[in-house]
Amino acid sequence: MDEHERTSIFELFFGKFTTLKAICIISIIGFIVFFPALFNNFVWDDINQVLPNVIAYGLNIPKLFGQNYLSAFGYYRPVSSIYFSFIYALFGSIPFFFHFPQIILHLVNGILLFIFLKSFINKKISLFLALIFVIHPIQVESVSYIAQVISVLCFLFGMSALLLSREKVIKKKNLLLVFFLILLSLFTKEVGIIFIPIILLFRYLFKKGSLVIYSVLSFFTVCAYFLIRFYVGGIYFYKMTFVPISRVSFPMRFINIPEIIFYYLKTFLFPIKLVIMQNWTITEMNFPQFYFPMLVVSALSLLDIIVGVYLHKAKKDIRGYIFFSLWFILGISFYLQIIPLDMTVADRWFYLPLAGLLGLIGVTIQNVSIQDEKIKILMFLISVSIVLLLSFRTILRDINWQSPTDLYTHDSMVEDDYNIESNLAFELQSGGKFDEALIHYKKSLSLYPYDATFNNVAWIYEKNKNYKMAKEYYLKAITALSYALPPHKHEFYLYRNIGRFFLYFDNPILAEKYIKQGLSEYPSDAILWLLLSVDDYSQGHRIDATNDVKKAYALNPSERIKMLYLDMRNNQPVNVPVEIFY
Repeated sequence: MDEHERTSIFELFFGKFTTLKAICIISIIGFIVFFPALFNNFVWDDINQVLPNVIAYGLNIPKLFGQNYLSAFGYYRPVSSIYFSFIYALFGSIPFFFHFPQIILHLVNGILLFIFLKSFINKKISLFLALIFVIHPIQVESVSYIAQVISVLCFLFGMSALLLSREKVIKKKNLLLVFFLILLSLFTKEVGIIFIPIILLFRYLFKKGSLVIYSVLSFFTVCAYFLIRFYVGGIYFYKMTFVPISRVSFPMRFINIPEIIFYYLKTFLFPIKLVIMQNWTITEMNFPQFYFPMLVVSALSLLDIIVGVYLHKAKKDIRGYIFFSLWFILGISFYLQIIPLDMTVADRWFYLPLAGLLGLIGVTIQNVSIQDEKIKILMFLISVSIVLLLSFRTILRDINWQSPTDLYTHDSMVEDDYNIESNLAFELQSGGKFDEALIHYKKSLSLYPYDATFNNVAWIYEKNKNYKMAKEYYLKAITALSYALPPHKHEFYLYRNIGRFFLYFDNPILAEKYIKQGLSEYPSDAILWLLLSVDDYSQGHRIDATNDVKKAYALNPSERIKMLYLDMRNNQPVNVPVEIFY
């Protein structure tokens, strides 16, 4: 490298502060912090949602906009489905190629936030806040968790729309692009709708012009989203009936709001306890879980108002302060369980509200004048220390996400949650560690008894040939709280398992009862029809058995089922090993 090149690089990082330098700092620090995530495996919903969807549908875009695997979970997120399918088409199921673009997109979001913030705040403060957005440990769930690229993409589209809407008189094609980006944000994650009031608020406070046309286009954008969701996707709205927070009444969910807000603010300030799948509920108005969080949230709300009034009286421009205050309130209101969600709190849900909170902090700092050079140096050192501490904490949290077992084992020691215990047990079970899995399944049951976990405990007892206990837990499963989405009473695998158990190890007449219950809910399940055919044949119902196996073959035309049909039709002895149904 010659002298001129060395000077150029030196000036880039240590010379005059520029936007380009800020972008480089955000990119380099952010990439270093999330570098360990590049080598993490698929975890959690990556395994049971993302991979099945891309393997089943590939780049079939009409299918991804219509009914697909994710539809069964009540989600309508075709853009994220297309994103995952595109990566899978290029690179297959290699985790690295899912992690790398997700990290890059997150860094881009940090850069977009910096560009937006510097319209209100000086560049150095904007850089610091954008760095906090990028490297904060609460972001790990959105960046290291492949399935949650939806948070990153949703913000990317919405933030791009907000940046485009800054011009006072916007060109027609750019105006259409703004609302196309909002539509993409909505098709990625439902919270994208928040960008509509954010953009309208921005136009009202800062640009005045074109507010009517923005409002009209916002209305048509929302209409387009629901029309496509309902009539193309065929996806309506589901209540997550198996989640504890969704089982309580609205007044009971309402008393959870202070603790929910307090959780996010506490985690933002002190990101020590980071854990997935938090399903706690506050069921009484006690001091630690209701009154104390209420006092903290009320005090901070009052402080927000006092600062705003002070800035107004000091004849400061408070439009930015109002804008970011409302951004934060709008962002977090989506997750206050007014409409019950699939868990109580989640770090990934703070992605959008965090940007509003940082903007609010930024415009407040901007209005504090510091002249003393020693204090400026101290503030700089504190800022660097904060970035270093948060970076270190984020790297540690990244490492927790290396594999499903690593993540669940770590988080089970931090939080007592039925879902964490159940997921850890499943990983141990998959590794053949049945006795260890049984311990965690039973702990899960003690925290929140529902059908899927009873089924898993029964399955392990069955595999260990403890048929008495297996029968007890299968019968508990079929009468327990259901994990299945409406209109199903239970998931299909419970009917398969209980039918198989009674057919092979207990009472074929009871097996028939439970298999038929399953078929009433899942009439297209070939395994259930196959079980029923074997059960009917064992009871001497030969005609019924051949009719059942014909239905199984129509649904799954395999050679094994064809041979079984021929044996039954010819009144030959049939021997279907139990292993085929595991």
